Amino acid sequence: MVFAQKAGAELGVRTTAWGMAIAALVALPFGFAGVEPVLAQPSILISAMLVGLLSSALPFWLEMVALTRMPARVYGMLTCLEPALGALIGFLFLHESLTALQCAGIAAIIAAAFGTAMTARLPTPLPGQRFEFCP
Repeated sequence: MVFAQKAGAELGVRTTAWGMAIAALVALPFGFAGVEPVLAQPSILISAMLVGLLSSALPFWLEMVALTRMPARVYGMLTCLEPALGALIGFLFLHESLTALQCAGIAAIIAAAFGTAMTARLPTPLPGQRFEFCP
């Protein structure tokens, strides 16, 4: 998260574009051979592009924008809450239920994120280094 925050501060919204382009180039050789006949159909190609945009590019871009505007520890805590939000959405909209062990796992993730956020210390500057904290 710290590296992503620095990359976002340096490159801005282009960070997501570069990350998605690199990921696509890495994954393309493995996936293209199996779906080449299907992607020749324009309607399926447009649908696949929309799914990619809405499920990967847009969420990553929004996370990068948020990460450049908030401290990494706050972002980390919010990210750790995603499993609970996903479980709640699955329960409300898909009528899925979790086992007690799965609920305990989500609770452990939330407790760890909360504990990390509450016990985190501010970084100490090196000798001769000026340190400014902007919450």
